[in-house]
Amino acid sequence: MSLVIKNDNIIGTIYFNNINFFNKKAFIGIYKNPFNTMSRGKDLIYSIKKVAFEYLELNQIVAEVLSKNINAIEFYKKHGFIYLSSEKKYNKFYNGYDDIEIFVFNKEFL
Repeated sequence: MSLVIKNDNIIGTIYFNNINFFNKKAFIGIYKNPFNTMSRGKDLIYSIKKVAFEYLELNQIVAEVLSKNINAIEFYKKHGFIYLSSEKKYNKFYNGYDDIEIFVFNKEFL
């Protein structure tokens, strides 16, 4: 997990999960700082793409989003992510399943 800082303000955090260097693919997550009113998600997406494609030399990043999180779905689409599929995923916090939408961004989309 890494902090993203711009003009001495914490924009949020980015992280990678299940990095597969053989297939050059990783799952990503972003968290926008709710206390920074100047915080912009596009700075987080820019940072995660830069790390993924320039430093980690990945070819694909994958975002999993709750189906009911319409703002996040629209955000990823706006930033070039393509819908891949839907699935149910077990949520251990409440011992049930969530509907998940899966979006991908490929390096060649840049």
